[in-house]
Parts: sequence; structure tokens; C-alpha cells
Amino acid sequence: MRELRYLTAFVALAEERHFGRAAQRLGVSQPSLSEQIARLEDALGVQLLERGMRPIGLSAAGEDLLAGIAHPMRTITETVDRLRVGDPDRVLRLAVPRAPYRLHPPVRALVDDLRSQLPGWEVEVSELLGSSATDALREGLVDLVIAYAPVYGEELRFEPLFMDQPMVLMRTDHPLADNAEVPLAALDGMPLLTWSEDSAPGLMDAFFSSCGRYGVRPDVVEVAPTPGELAKELHRGRGVAIVAAAWADNALFGTELTVLPLRQPATVITGVVVWSESGRPTVVSALTSCLAQRRRTGNRGQD
Repeated sequence: MRELRYLTAFVALAEERHFGRAAQRLGVSQPSLSEQIARLEDALGVQLLERGMRPIGLSAAGEDLLAGIAHPMRTITETVDRLRVGDPDRVLRLAVPRAPYRLHPPVRALVDDLRSQLPGWEVEVSELLGSSATDALREGLVDLVIAYAPVYGEELRFEPLFMDQPMVLMRTDHPLADNAEVPLAALDGMPLLTWSEDSAPGLMDAFFSSCGRYGVRPDVVEVAPTPGELAKELHRGRGVAIVAAAWADNALFGTELTVLPLRQPATVITGVVVWSESGRPTVVSALTSCLAQRRRTGNRGQD
């Protein structure tokens, strides 16, 4: 099936003569498309593209390959897709703790791989936190969940996807903002804004466990987990906030806020992809194939 995917990618690129349009047509990222073309060239031992041309040109070998496979590939692809993608509801429902997680590199890479396995499917991303996400998974309302380990449930399965850590978000004029990092002890007695615990399942547990271990007692102030609420409270000068690095890496804070890593000691936890054994067979099969490929290639997409 992998060789079929490479040939499908080549035909799309040869017909579009543009990496961006071909990637969009296939539902993959441009880097993923480039990788597939490179692997096809390696497998065949020939150069298929005349790189550097605009629009993209084909080498003599590329023209020969296109002429020989374009028509039969359409028939093969349609037949295989009809057999493999047997689910009439071709929408992959993914739940993430917060919307920016869809842009987190390992999550984006997984979605790209799933799109390759499920051609023609749409990906629907929703925000679900903690137990709400796993409950939705059990009820079949979503297919996959991105969460923090540990995850509980006999019918649930999970696999590590990325590493994460707590970050300290504050105003740029805060006394701690001049440091390169924030020691845990500096948070003792400080007003500490957090979303509710479920907004970063596992991360806050790990953070407060470290606080207890080292005798650090911040003055915790919970903020409603709605977009912009945390930043609004910080702008008012209400202490600092703990946020996930995976969220902070993709957030836009403006010029009045800054984010620093929490150190001494560092707290690092594992982000996982979670699915149910009783989930849709088509999705479970595609995910299993993608995760197996990640293991073979050294967990591509890690930070």
C-alpha cells in the first residue's frame, strides 16, 4: 500500500505541476508530499522531477512513468479506496485540549499521516478537556483524543506522541520576566492563575505534585477555561499563570505578555493519542498503521 501511495502522490504532482496544489489535492502537507516523491525516486533509482523549474517539470523517466501509470492508477486508486475506506461517514473526529494543539508539530504530522491512510476524509477538530474527551471517546462521539498520560479505561488504548512541560506566563513588567527561566521556588506564595485542572489533564497534576514535593505553595486562582480569559486576568496584573508548552508554542501573546520555562526542577510529561478498541474499524486500522510507521521511523514529528 505504501508504494501505491507514492505513485498516487507522483501522479497528483505530475498533473498539478505544483507542490502546494498537489498536497492540497492529496490532503497532506508539502513536506510529506516531498518525502513520498523522494522515496519513490529512491525505490526506482531514477530522478523523476526536473527540480528548480516553474512550473515543476518531469524528467524523461518521469514522463515515461506518468504515461504508463496515469490511467491505470486512477482505476486502481478508485478500487482500493472503495474497498479500504468502507465507512460511509468519512469524517475523522479528533479532540484536543485546546485548538492550538492541532498545529503542534507531532499532532499535525499524525493528522497528515492519517489523511494519507484515509483519502477523501475530512478531519474535524474539537476542543474537549480531560474526562469530557475520554467520555466522548467511549460514547463514539469522537474517534481520537490528544491528552496527557495517564489515561484510564479498560477499553481505551494510547501511545506516546510528544513530550510537554509547564511554562510560566506573565506580564513583561513582572519581576520574574527578566530571568531566562523561572525556578519553582519563586512561585511560593505568588498568585498563580490556572485554567481548571481539566484544561491541561496530567500537566497540572504533575506541576502541583512537584510543588508538594518541594514545599512550594502558590496562591492558586482558577480562571474559567474560555478563550482569552487567562490573558485578560494577567493584563490586569493578577500574578502569573501556568500553561502547557504545547499551547504556548502556538499562542499569540502580544507585546505585554511573555512566557518562560519552569525549571529547578523541570517537570516533563507525555502527550498521548488515545483511541477506543470499540472505535470505527476503518479509523483504528488507519491509526494502527500510522503509529507502526512512526515507530519504524523513530517517532517522526517529535519536538
